[in-house]
Amino acid sequence: YTNAMMDISDGVALDLKRMIVESELGAEVDVNKLPLRDGADFKMALTDGEDYELLFSVSPELESELLLNWPFKYVKLSKIGHFTNDKFNLVYFDDVEMMSDKINNGFDHFC
Repeated sequence: YTNAMMDISDGVALDLKRMIVESELGAEVDVNKLPLRDGADFKMALTDGEDYELLFSVSPELESELLLNWPFKYVKLSKIGHFTNDKFNLVYFDDVEMMSDKINNGFDHFC
C-alpha cells in the first residue's frame, strides 16, 4: 500500500520536510488531525522527537482499501493530510489559519 514510510523520531514537522524533499513534492497537513498524547498540543505533536510513530504515504486510489484492511486493530491510523505537486511547499492548517510560520523545525538532537 505505501509509497514512502519513515519513523517520526524528530517530530512530524522535520521528518515530513525530509520526506517532501526526497520525493520532490509538497504537503498540506491539518493539525486538528494529528494524534496527540495526553497533555500534548499540536505544536508538541509537530516538533517533539522520539514519538515512536510512523509517517507514510498511500496513493489516493488505495486509501479506502487500506482503511478497510488495516490489520493492526490496536494501532490507530490517522490521515493528517495529503501530498501536493507544489514542490517543497509544506503548509499546516488549523481550521482556516495557516500555521507553517508558527512552528520550529522539529526536535534538535544538538541542544
